[in-house]
Amino acid sequence: MKTNYLSYLLIIIFMFLGTRTLVFGQKNVDLKLSIISPLNGAIIPFGDTAQVIISIKNLGPDTLTMNSDSLFYTTSIFPTVYSSASVNLAPFDSVTYMALYTINNAEEDATKSACAYLLPSSSYLDSNQTNDTSCVSFTLKAQENTGIDGTQFSLNEDFLIYPNPAKQKVNLSFNIPQKELVTISVYDFLGRKVLNQHYNMLSGNQTKVLDISECHPGQYLVELQIGNKYWSRKCTVY
Repeated sequence: MKTNYLSYLLIIIFMFLGTRTLVFGQKNVDLKLSIISPLNGAIIPFGDTAQVIISIKNLGPDTLTMNSDSLFYTTSIFPTVYSSASVNLAPFDSVTYMALYTINNAEEDATKSACAYLLPSSSYLDSNQTNDTSCVSFTLKAQENTGIDGTQFSLNEDFLIYPNPAKQKVNLSFNIPQKELVTISVYDFLGRKVLNQHYNMLSGNQTKVLDISECHPGQYLVELQIGNKYWSRKCTVY
């Protein structure tokens, strides 16, 4: 009888220790989630497509290893739980995910907000949850864009980037019905401006060549500003 009680006690102790080992054996990390596209304050023209892209950075101290650790996140725009079944994320490394596409079919100008949330996982302990949420605000523009003097124009089809993917140089083609100040900016997927060009009072059909030889291979966002209007296109550098 004592043997049975002792066996039961040992089983309970083993189960308890196993649970403690599972909890305290978790990896300790500080994961930071950021929305890197669309940019905060971005203007999305009618009919244009905006990529919703998030970045998750491991601030350490432990490493998440492939096939044993998974990341889970969701967004307020499309509340589905996304997961990465395998991830290898050393301290200060980051991984980028494309959550969804948003197509602008707004009937009138509207300001929207989007948030992304990092969800907990049993394979690691996120020691700092204050940076597990990221939100941005952007504007959906209605179908017609109007210039400063009232002239209506749209670059939904006329704003072209080629070749795409590109290497060394990329061409931007667009048409402006009236003289306007023009700025072309290029952002990497961390939201950093890597290229900026200004042009004075352009009009008519335009083709501008950008030197992207200093850009590392990856995805970029090219923003075209004409007067007080903005358009954006994605570009791949290889």
